[in-house]
Amino acid sequence: TRDEEFLWIFFLLDTLIILIVLLNLVIAIMGDTFDRVQETQENSMLQELSNMIRENEFLFSRSRAFRKAKYIVVIEPEKAEGGGNVSWEGKLNQLKTFIEESSEKHISHLKKLQDEVETIATMVLDDKMKPTEDRINHKLSACDTKIDTIRKGIEKLYERIDELENEKK
Repeated sequence: TRDEEFLWIFFLLDTLIILIVLLNLVIAIMGDTFDRVQETQENSMLQELSNMIRENEFLFSRSRAFRKAKYIVVIEPEKAEGGGNVSWEGKLNQLKTFIEESSEKHISHLKKLQDEVETIATMVLDDKMKPTEDRINHKLSACDTKIDTIRKGIEKLYERIDELENEKK
């Protein structure tokens, strides 16, 4: 009764501990296997690339293909990754930083273009406004000369009034 309950509890705890240990063992084995695959991944990739280059050299003679060429132009695609032996999180982070860097470049380029457009728009507006500004300045100078003429006339009138007042006295 009491001993049976104790044995069942002990059995369940023992089973749980064994299960945890076995799962930990499976995870460790999988981790080791993954590490071994990752270690040989780059070597295997380079070996396959060298085999492809060797086959290509066998099929197409470089000396015959570039006999008359003075230069060889090499075109490589833009790569979003820096290293080849990173986990998925690393690749996703590299892709994220690549996208952020490209968007920053595009944003700075767009700001530069916007500044250039604003400069050109200002120049065009200045060129269009120049004749209007000249006309307004010409009219203002004409008004200034008329005001000066009127002022001189008023001064003469005041002088004439002063003369007339002096004669009356």
